[in-house]
Amino acid sequence: MSQSPLDAKSTESLTRYRQGWTALNRLLHDDRSFSGHEKNCAFLNMGDGNFATVSAVSGLDLPDDSRAIATCDWDFDGRVDLWVTARTSPRLRFLRNQAVTAANFIALQLEGNGQDTNRDAVGARVEVIVRGDGPDRRRISTLHAGDAFLSQSSSWLHFGLDASTDIEKIVIQWPTQPGSQQRTQMVLGCEPNRFYRIRQGQSHVVPWEPPAARIPCVASTPESEPDRETARIVLPARLPLPAVRTVPADGGPPSELSLAGPVLLSVWSTTCIPCLTELGEWSQNADEFAAHGLDVVALNVDAGNSEFDLNQAGDLLARLGFKMRSAIADPESIHALDYFQRATLDRWKPLPLPCSFLVDSRGEVLAIYKGRVSRGQLWRDMELLDAEAEQVRVAAAPFPGRWHDDIVAFDPTLVSSQMIDHDLVPAAIDYLGRYMATYRDAGRVAPQKLADTLYVQAILLNSQNRTTEANDALRAATSLNPTDLRFQTEYARTLEKADMFAEAQQVWLAAYKINRENLESQQGLALNLLRQEKYDLAAKWLERMRAGRPNDAMIHFRLATTYGNLRQSSRAIASYERTLELQPNFALAANNLAWLLATLPDDALRDGARAVKLARHACEISQYKEPQFLDTLSVAYAEVRDFKLAIETGRRALEQFRAAGRSTPAQERSLQARLLQFEQQRPFRE
Repeated sequence: MSQSPLDAKSTESLTRYRQGWTALNRLLHDDRSFSGHEKNCAFLNMGDGNFATVSAVSGLDLPDDSRAIATCDWDFDGRVDLWVTARTSPRLRFLRNQAVTAANFIALQLEGNGQDTNRDAVGARVEVIVRGDGPDRRRISTLHAGDAFLSQSSSWLHFGLDASTDIEKIVIQWPTQPGSQQRTQMVLGCEPNRFYRIRQGQSHVVPWEPPAARIPCVASTPESEPDRETARIVLPARLPLPAVRTVPADGGPPSELSLAGPVLLSVWSTTCIPCLTELGEWSQNADEFAAHGLDVVALNVDAGNSEFDLNQAGDLLARLGFKMRSAIADPESIHALDYFQRATLDRWKPLPLPCSFLVDSRGEVLAIYKGRVSRGQLWRDMELLDAEAEQVRVAAAPFPGRWHDDIVAFDPTLVSSQMIDHDLVPAAIDYLGRYMATYRDAGRVAPQKLADTLYVQAILLNSQNRTTEANDALRAATSLNPTDLRFQTEYARTLEKADMFAEAQQVWLAAYKINRENLESQQGLALNLLRQEKYDLAAKWLERMRAGRPNDAMIHFRLATTYGNLRQSSRAIASYERTLELQPNFALAANNLAWLLATLPDDALRDGARAVKLARHACEISQYKEPQFLDTLSVAYAEVRDFKLAIETGRRALEQFRAAGRSTPAQERSLQARLLQFEQQRPFRE
């Protein structure tokens, strides 16, 4: 179970939280249970701070994967009944309270005045006080709007009275402002074992009588659908089949299988008896398949078995008299087919054997058959190949009814996500490409959907360092939907990855125009200008950002860096100082400011003592393990004429650069030159 993060700002805790939910959802898709098929539990309050389990004796210990519970007196007999929902079947249970008891009760339904109290009186606090002595005189309850998990119990407040028969009074605290005259109301004259409706402000109440003509609750035995060895899944909105590559019997390179539909692709194994039975039956009725125009390809899955002889499948088919097409699948293609069939349903069950795919002339899957399929079913389903979409949707449903929504197109990223989860990123990229090739020019899918698919494909291409192809996909996505900020920002980054900074600048500008308040596009454009060394334009852009976000330390830091490159030292110092006011432990800002204060040629701007303090602060933050900060500290020591420390610290910086593998010839020359100056008792000037 994913535990809520204690710190919403901690990247690590948020990552663990999201990973927990991802793992949990994957288990649920695999038909796992939250409860591990434990029985439900019920506990009795003993009144002394302890609880006792009454699960078995109450009859509530059902082996359901229960989720939500709502209470109500459904049959108005004074005993609280339960409605329970479960993730497993039965999805809904009514549990009637049949406890035999002589205890009394009273039930109240409140109605606010609709002015200073809501009509449903949500938030009202009710005390029922019975006559007598002792602490058990009061029964207290509050009216809630929603309780338990995704549940709403009855608005009737039910009070158990034990054997008490004399109600002294009922006190209601209505959910109005404190001190309101309408806040507290006292009700007298109520009797046990009655139902009352109480309106705010009305002292006189009358009993409420339950309706006479009520449908009796008759217990039933839940019946589950029997387990079947076969399943037929019709796709109301079709998806293209993944590429199927086959290996020749001589062990040569794989090649893509041609599936010019309509075709039935049947996945089988030499060790699967139902597979052999089905293929044998089809062999005996090959003329019937030919008459219906259905091509059959028997796709063997045994190539992934190191002990499998590639000729064994062909020999077995020959003994069956199988004269239709056959092939041996590349193992990765079988995985792709498996992830395809998982994506069509929320139940991610592994690919069974036999399993068949009915593919139309466009290479799209109309139906998936898990287990054996009859020829009659195939002929009926072939009639759907050219049927209207609504007719296919009706055939896809297991029972008749009225549809509430329009047909929703299948999302190809459901298939690619399955492939990504199983480390088949190239296959996911290929599948999205096949989807685009099928639908892009057909006019059957909305441009937004196509753009979303291209966007996902581009992200995957980037992850494989296929930058040119990613740029092509993003260019197409932005042309299909130019107002989607995600596409523009990803396109700009990918262009920069290909060192196309001028082109990326225009895309960043387009992203900014979509949403001028978006910080990501503003920062992206600013960094792009800095990478192009367009410092004047970058400074203007960053000043505009600073005006809108005066307390953003990173904007001030980048502005300081920009002014430093423009040799506007006073402005750079002021921006670094503001950065450190906002974020005192910003080590790089402290280091850069220390460098300026120690090395600027302008005597009016240098401040050696402050440079030492800032450089030490940066080194302390990095635990003296960052050679760049040590280098700055050495020039700061030199500025205050402590050349001994300057030389020691400079040598330490040089050693750390070398140890970290970050030393370059130019850097070595600069460091050695500074050390020579320090030995000559001369500070360093930029």
